[in-house]
Amino acid sequence: LGAPRGRVGDTRQDKVHQTFSSFSLLFVAFLGNADPALQMSSGQSRCCHQRAPGCCCARSEPTGHFRQERHLFLFTPGDQIHQVDVKLGYYTSAAGLGEHRDDVKIKNLYVGDGSPGAGALNNFWRSAENFRVTNPMGLQGDKVVPGNIYAGKLVFAVSQASPIRNVAIDGELWLFELEKLGPGDPTSGMASGGFAANIEANSILTGGQQQFYFRNLKLVNDGSQQPVFNGLIMGSEGNMRSDGKEQTSFTNVPKTPVIAEKPFIFKRAGKFFMRVPDLQRDSVGISSMAGRDIAFEHVYTATPDKAGELNSKVDDPDVHAIWFTPGNYAIDKTLLIDRDNFVMLGHAAYLQQPKDQSATIKVTVKGARVAGLTFEARASPGKTHKSEPMLWIDGEGSADNPTVLSDIFVRIGRFYNDKHLPMDEFAKLQVTADTSMYVNQNHVVADHFWMWKADHENLADPRETKLYWYQTKQGDNPANHGVIVGGNDVIFYGAHVEHYDMEEVRWIGDNGKMYFLQNEWNYAMDQDDTNVKSAAVVVLGQNFEGYALGSYCNFVHEHPAPVIAPYGFLVPADARLKNLLVWPLNGAKGSGIRSVVKRGDEVLCKGVLKPSGDVDPTYCLLDTPAVDDNMGSEADKGVMIVL
Repeated sequence: LGAPRGRVGDTRQDKVHQTFSSFSLLFVAFLGNADPALQMSSGQSRCCHQRAPGCCCARSEPTGHFRQERHLFLFTPGDQIHQVDVKLGYYTSAAGLGEHRDDVKIKNLYVGDGSPGAGALNNFWRSAENFRVTNPMGLQGDKVVPGNIYAGKLVFAVSQASPIRNVAIDGELWLFELEKLGPGDPTSGMASGGFAANIEANSILTGGQQQFYFRNLKLVNDGSQQPVFNGLIMGSEGNMRSDGKEQTSFTNVPKTPVIAEKPFIFKRAGKFFMRVPDLQRDSVGISSMAGRDIAFEHVYTATPDKAGELNSKVDDPDVHAIWFTPGNYAIDKTLLIDRDNFVMLGHAAYLQQPKDQSATIKVTVKGARVAGLTFEARASPGKTHKSEPMLWIDGEGSADNPTVLSDIFVRIGRFYNDKHLPMDEFAKLQVTADTSMYVNQNHVVADHFWMWKADHENLADPRETKLYWYQTKQGDNPANHGVIVGGNDVIFYGAHVEHYDMEEVRWIGDNGKMYFLQNEWNYAMDQDDTNVKSAAVVVLGQNFEGYALGSYCNFVHEHPAPVIAPYGFLVPADARLKNLLVWPLNGAKGSGIRSVVKRGDEVLCKGVLKPSGDVDPTYCLLDTPAVDDNMGSEADKGVMIVL
């Protein structure tokens, strides 16, 4: 946090205040393994490459994809507007320190396409929250061009694990960046988003996204939907409408049934607090951020070099919450949350599973909050080592005081060759995790997560400047399930689960609800694998409801023969479903998912197998009460529509 660094880790309010007050007008914190080029000077940040004054930025180019730096920009409240362009790169969080988002104002926030030719498809692991953007304008290179096409537009071109929350925009939100791919007008770059909640804007424009989830928006004008294949908007004022050229693929849910917003840190009267927002039901429009406050003398400020102290702090009755500052944490023993209402909040914090592959965090009580954390599996020389879930939610649970998870991410793969092994030796190591997240408590609310068994890795020695992109092969990094749900009355919002060996989601509990799913099958499957994995999502519990669930396949590696998966979804006969789809993105001719869903004994909606060229998704539009949609007059007839 800058001088005096030694006080980080102390929970006493006066010392925390002294640490935070290192910067006044513009508060920018660099925590963890910060790039030496990212430093503060005379109250101004410096850009990481051009060192342009008034630019807060972290690495956004492809070589930042698997770097170990972790960054946090924090902005103090006040009447002034922070005259900065916040260029949000990999492993970076930007957050306002106001009690209300209008307490903090910044000039501009920007996320542009990160990969030449791939748009924003790889723009992962970053976040923005709790401020107002007063003069949004896209950047061309690292310079704002006055009067350009982006004037009044906040460009936020992202894919998974890149949430934007509780942000007000004096203009439009564009979820893409324009690319000049040839003669004629520019087109929107590709992306695989995404998550946005509690956003106020004039409108939202989607572009080259495969999918996107929106919750509790306040839009002055209806958003314009372009080629999003699966979108869900819920509990919002304003809507996402078709541009009139194509049938739109957005599902609209009028209310958000149960939600508690993500905890956040704020400054009031010279002191710092952690706000834990209250539970809300049937919310529409911007959610209330009111809640209970934890003074920082009861918050342990964690740093990676003191990861060994975490268990003692969890057990300390005077500690009510832990704030994980940015960095890479080697967890040596399961962090057990066994006191009601305990909070774990992180910003650009990455937690490595214990060496014995026990759970990284286990919750056994009600009312816990776990937010803003990324879990990483351990590498091991074998391929069959059993592991506990990295995040394990257990215990009875409570409808009035549920455990709430916000912005939870898991990565399984080989990303950092810190032993400097030759690439062929590093490739022999396996990163294994049987189940990434196990929700075995009733009434849990999970508000945005990405469970990712990597389809690509980096095997290069970190001393090299280039990224060695490695596509995973069959048998690499065994990992069975992304999520298993054993609890009843569990709700998922904005779920992303990809590339697991067996069911991506296995839902055993009753009365479950899933609002939006983005799923992609393991690239490296062959036809024999489909005898084990018959569907991406398997529901065994009763009274399940699913809305805007999408499953894609990309069977491209080591498979000259076509691979055909049986179903996207397997659910009981009493399941209520709305707007499901499957999509063969790529693979040998004839590959794909044969049917969208099997409900009870009934197979619904035949899929489309991959022809020699591109093919659009297959939608299965099934009737569920109390949900509106914009998917055409045939939406309630249970028909198959191929766009």
